[in-house]
Amino acid sequence: MLSVSSGLCLSCPPNCNSCDQNQLCISCNSATTLQNGICLACPVGCQTCSSSSVCTLCQSNYYLVSNGCEPCPAGCTVCAFSSGYTCTACSDKYYLNSPNCIACSSPCANCLASTQCLTCQDAFYLSGTACNACPLSCTLCASFASCSACASTYFLSGSSCLPCVSNCALCLDAVSCLVCNANYSLSTTTSLCTSCVSPCASCNPNGSCASCPPHYYLDTAQCITCISHCTSCTAAYVCSLCETGYYFDGNANNI
Repeated sequence: MLSVSSGLCLSCPPNCNSCDQNQLCISCNSATTLQNGICLACPVGCQTCSSSSVCTLCQSNYYLVSNGCEPCPAGCTVCAFSSGYTCTACSDKYYLNSPNCIACSSPCANCLASTQCLTCQDAFYLSGTACNACPLSCTLCASFASCSACASTYFLSGSSCLPCVSNCALCLDAVSCLVCNANYSLSTTTSLCTSCVSPCASCNPNGSCASCPPHYYLDTAQCITCISHCTSCTAAYVCSLCETGYYFDGNANNI
């Protein structure tokens, strides 16, 4: 809106698409209606309305009944109402069985009917109109013998998922580990996983401790035992959690 006195462009009131110099709306944004120079919001689910209480057209997933818009049942994207609702289009993972949209049965992702799959959930592949399980090592496959993505501890070689080296959680190939299992560290020289020094919970590439299990605290890359009856501590006499049946006495030197 242009202010004559200041020569500036000022904002119209909320929901106005255009307005005059008196800040009265001339046209409104969608899902609102113009009344006496004010743009009022339509009821919930309305795309257009003749007043703030009378809908004339509903948004997707709603149907018009008694001047209002009611939500379609679960799975319906388009529905109508006469003596009852009727779905005419369904969302993904549902199929039309008039007047309802019925959920596809697992492991179907999309379907034409309860026994006619169009696409499958991850770890399954389409064979005709049925979804069959991929090998356990695959997370995506085109057939039982053709994998395109692998589960953890496996790597893709051609169209097969092969196991990573021992104690490796994620790898590039048979000899290149990227992430090791708990209590193992990744060697920067060999790309293999080596066991952490006890009692480390996790360790650095050089084998020193990076974190500690309960009842220990980390001190200069080593796990040191907490004081007696202490489950968690940050230093020799700094207990943050005691065993059941004990409390921490901050004035004492030991427990």
